[in-house]
Amino acid sequence: MKRKILAFVMCMVLTTSALTACGSKNNDNPAPKTDTIVQPDKDSNSDKSSDNNDSKDSSDSNSKTEEENQIGQGVNGDIPSPSYTYEDIVNGPVGLCPGPHQKRGYSVSQWVNITNEWRSNMQSEVAKIEKHLTDDATDEEIDHFFNQLLYIVGSDYPAIEEINRFGYVIFKKDMKDPFTDEKVNENKQVNVEIVLDASGSMAKQINGQTMMNIAKNSITEVLKHLPKNAKVGLRVFGHKGNNTDSGKTESCSANELIHPIETLNTSAISKALSSVEATGWTSIADSIKNGGEDLSKFKEEGAVNILYIVTDGIETCGGDPIEAAQTLKNSGTNVVLGIIGFNVNATQDAVLKKIAEAGGGHYAIANNAGTLTSELYKITEATNNTYNWEPLTQVNLNLLTSWHNSCLFYNKMAFSGSESDEHSALSDAVRYAENEKIISYGVYKKLQAKIEERRDKIKQILGEEYAKREAESKKYLDEIKSRKGEQIALFTTTSRVNPHSDYYVSATGIGGNIEDSKKDGDKLNADKEESMKNDKK
Repeated sequence: MKRKILAFVMCMVLTTSALTACGSKNNDNPAPKTDTIVQPDKDSNSDKSSDNNDSKDSSDSNSKTEEENQIGQGVNGDIPSPSYTYEDIVNGPVGLCPGPHQKRGYSVSQWVNITNEWRSNMQSEVAKIEKHLTDDATDEEIDHFFNQLLYIVGSDYPAIEEINRFGYVIFKKDMKDPFTDEKVNENKQVNVEIVLDASGSMAKQINGQTMMNIAKNSITEVLKHLPKNAKVGLRVFGHKGNNTDSGKTESCSANELIHPIETLNTSAISKALSSVEATGWTSIADSIKNGGEDLSKFKEEGAVNILYIVTDGIETCGGDPIEAAQTLKNSGTNVVLGIIGFNVNATQDAVLKKIAEAGGGHYAIANNAGTLTSELYKITEATNNTYNWEPLTQVNLNLLTSWHNSCLFYNKMAFSGSESDEHSALSDAVRYAENEKIISYGVYKKLQAKIEERRDKIKQILGEEYAKREAESKKYLDEIKSRKGEQIALFTTTSRVNPHSDYYVSATGIGGNIEDSKKDGDKLNADKEESMKNDKK
């Protein structure tokens, strides 16, 4: 995870649902249903995938709908192998049907309903695997089958936040970011353009909300935290035509700046957003090109120009987004590129990551309302440039220590046991595959060994990363104690998992603070009591 403010500026480098309604990646809702992605009717799209690793749409796309171009071969396509580094674990794609996580608030009947629905969805996806394996299967074939299982049930591993989100100070004497050593500037002008995918698949639903509405709500939430002098514009694509071949030309031509880049006007942006509907095709290349041109008009010395694209799929309009990203990077316009893959699958994730890398930008995957808002908050972190100077006192030090300790605690709570949910899901999936004769018993045993190995690796890697965070926090707090009395600007915690933070994000994607967390808890208890009443009936 990248550091914020100037680190973000200088270094910025879904899973979709299956055709059946698989449980989504977010299992934080205490309702008795799993978080389900519901497919839109008629012309709307299904899940997005690709039958190759190229960023362009395929050459035979003239006879396909946008949906078909995105789906490709799905679970039977070329699926990337997992990488066991901390960054790849927490930033990796999530399965179509990740295993559910049992919350304390669930009643017995709720949990039974959740697991039964998940198991049904998982089994329907495993049954789609075309190549069956016998005892003479090669190691390569077994590895690929394991990748297919991860494509279906892989978990969403939470990142352990960097300590800059715990809270920190900037010393006036230094005027540099304490974690990157980059120079910082007060009151720099920030220009932002957010680009929203309005292709047909954004009409899919997660927990009763369309992905389009989730994205709109997340953008509106993030705007509340931007500085008043920021200039913000909004571009959308795919909002005209339709997602069939007959509407492709009109849809691919629809790449429009619907709100100009001007001094932040939250109500005007929200109004412009309200009329956008999920409709057609995906034009990422034009979004990068047009967005870069929009921002290149702002040439103030020291200004920060940020282009952030939210998309749930890959290019289907024939453009080359990698080339567009490279052109943007080499244009000298000093535009920072960010791409969020919203509910993308493993194949799309790999393609979008390459686009961001080509532009020297930042890429992140977001699988639900909460993680989408959390990722978009990076824009507000990058624009935070108003400093209130005061002496570093013992009160400040105590406050920072309290923030760091609570953030460490809530981060540990967020990732603890996450590998166990995936282990159970993979075990269920491989057991089903063996029962249905999709694999032999010999292959089953080899896959089960790989499942055990993966769980142990991930548990170790996450534990080691958390230990690093503890050490980094202690070192940082010890270092600043010796500078008591110097002029500092105090930056409060921007943690997404700590309910004491103004940047706390609940499962719904709405920000808040400790009071919002208490409300979530009260609702959970109320739901639990209601469920217990129903169980007794």
